Parts: sequence; C-alpha cells; structure tokens
Amino acid sequence: MKKAKTSKIGIVLGTGLIVIFGIMAVKAADTAMNKPVKETTMKEIHESAMKCTVNFEKNMKDTSDVMGMLDEAVKALDAGNTAGAKEQIEKARKLLNEMNMTQKKNIAKLPTVNDRCPITGNQIDMMNTPENLTRIHKGQKVGFCCPNCPPVWDKLTEKEKDEKLAKVIDKVPDITPKPDPLQ
Repeated sequence: MKKAKTSKIGIVLGTGLIVIFGIMAVKAADTAMNKPVKETTMKEIHESAMKCTVNFEKNMKDTSDVMGMLDEAVKALDAGNTAGAKEQIEKARKLLNEMNMTQKKNIAKLPTVNDRCPITGNQIDMMNTPENLTRIHKGQKVGFCCPNCPPVWDKLTEKEKDEKLAKVIDKVPDITPKPDPLQ
C-alpha cells in the first residue's frame, strides 16, 4: 500500500511540474509578444511564438497522454499488477522527459524581455542571447551582456531583481482612448 501512495504522490508532483513549466513558457511568450520592439524583430518574434505555440499544443496532448498512463499505473497498482504499473510509469517518464526537452528548446527560441543588461545597462540582442547568458525570472526570460552578469544577478534578492529588470524593460505605452475633456 505504501508503494501505491508513493506512486500517487509522484504522479501529483510530476503533473505539477508539467503545469509549472507550461505556465513559465506561456508567460514568457506572452511577455515577449506584448513588449514593444523594433519593427525588424517583430517578424522574428512572431515566428518564434508560432513555433512555440505548435509545441505547446503538442505538449498539451502529451500531458493528457501522461495523465492517462499514470491513471493506468494507479489502476494496475490497485489491482496488484506492479509490472503493469511500472510499465505505464516508465512510458509516462519517457514522455515527460521528451516534453521537458521540448520546453527547453521553446525557451531557447523565445526572445528576452529586455534589450539591455539589467546589471550593466549594455545593449543585448533580444532574439539571439545565448542560453548561458539568460535566466528565467517570474516567467520571463532575462538576458545579460556577458558571462560575468548572470552570477551577479543570481545573488540579488527578488526585490532587487524586479527593480533592475524594470529599469531595462521598455514599457508598453498606454494607448487607451481618453475621454475628450470638451464633451
């Protein structure tokens, strides 16, 4: 019985990780799409977002498949069929690993939310920032100008990170129509 409970806990934790990675990727894509950028990069951002959308849809299907496999594993455990449960868990594990790799590729394709380094203020290429010069912060892909900056970033508090990032992210202008004061 303890093995069944442990497996069920693993199932819940695994599902939670899928959801967290999905939310992070969607937030990063949403942030990138809502950030004003030079017109020359809008096409690149759109292409990147479209590729990620295709992968997100595949991951949604795969998530459903994993949930089915895990449900089958629980049924097998409840029936005392540990071999069948193990087989389903291994299939789910393999698919989760593939999904994890896909998410990493998606994040690598996304532009950073900033066009200047939050540590030095130097310009960076939002569309081509190497993976070793990025961090994920609150669902946003943050880029840095050189290998010295990410370790400095890692030592900052959450509040300090928020403040530094706010200084290097262009704000979307408020284009909400204002009421005519003469009417």
